[in-house]
Amino acid sequence: MHEQILSRSQAVCLFVLFTLGTGLIHAEGTHLYQDGWIATLGGLIMAIPLIVLYTRLLTLFPGKNGAEMLRICFGKALGGFLTILFCLYALYTAAHALRTLSDYIQITSIPETPQYLMMLALAMLSLYGVRSGVRTLGQWSIYILPLVALVVAGTCIIGITDMDFHNLLPMFQAPPKDLIHGSFTALSSPFGETVLFLFVFDTFKPKKEPSRALYIALAITAALFMLSTLRNILILGPVAISHTLYPGYSSVRILSAGNFLTRFEALVSVNLILAGFIKICIGVLAASRGLSMLLGVPASSKALNVPLIFVTAALSLWIYSTSLEAERIYAAYPYFALPFQLGVPALMWLVGEFRYRRRSSHKPGLTGRRNTQTPKELTDSPSQITSRTL
Repeated sequence: MHEQILSRSQAVCLFVLFTLGTGLIHAEGTHLYQDGWIATLGGLIMAIPLIVLYTRLLTLFPGKNGAEMLRICFGKALGGFLTILFCLYALYTAAHALRTLSDYIQITSIPETPQYLMMLALAMLSLYGVRSGVRTLGQWSIYILPLVALVVAGTCIIGITDMDFHNLLPMFQAPPKDLIHGSFTALSSPFGETVLFLFVFDTFKPKKEPSRALYIALAITAALFMLSTLRNILILGPVAISHTLYPGYSSVRILSAGNFLTRFEALVSVNLILAGFIKICIGVLAASRGLSMLLGVPASSKALNVPLIFVTAALSLWIYSTSLEAERIYAAYPYFALPFQLGVPALMWLVGEFRYRRRSSHKPGLTGRRNTQTPKELTDSPSQITSRTL
């Protein structure tokens, strides 16, 4: 696994591109008109304690992926059952990203092309990325993220002449209940979906604190999301943005630099596809690592990648068949995802903290001073724990 170790910069870029993957395609809070940016900001603020929770888990269980954490905390039977559920959730996340990208391409660019052909092309591209490994994806993302950030910032600068700052007024017109619900929706997708990185960041470079990387990534993500959301509202206006399927695409489409630079939506589309590609790959990688743990296959094995990619492609076709079904799934998703994003990780944190403090209190010579080392029982493999128990 040494060749798959992630550096801090690679982890940051992967995290940011994952959250941008589908988040910029379907802008959050458009139904709140000019208050949509408040819901986005609320989701970002609510994401802070969630990221703190994930970083604490990575600190309590260094070198362990999510499946190993579940087995350590809940035992072989319950931990294995929860791992299966997380694998299904990871595949659903990847399938939803694949379906979102294929819908976007078909609606905005090639409406006459059968959707399954685009899904197959995206699935084959994702298979190549998954088989290349997380480190290759991290190296690739280092070059892609600056381009994505440049396009977001550049379109904001070019669009200044088309912006009407009165579109933000009056503020706080939406009922508080709607603002809270909009923030909760923005939290669940995409920020809560970063729980899948618990299955990937076991490859984080040794002696590097994961907390700093994730905090930097969250700050970059917040800046890009707020810039994109404000750009869409200021250019399109509150009424138009609420009736637009892809606000980011529509707002950039009307921009021009002088009389010779137009069609900026092509750059935006390429960036969205590249970011969505990362989200699909991370979802499949997370499922692959979880199933490898259950089946006793080495985590570096690529045997599960091909079947999981085809399962993802098939699931993306089955998720919904009409826009009405898509709206229902989208409305129910925050509640469906809550146990995966908050419930189970919170229980893992409680178990981890209990074992950490119990181990620290039983160590000789530590009375009156804090033990800053991670206890051995949190870093042992499940086989070592079982043999020691027997």
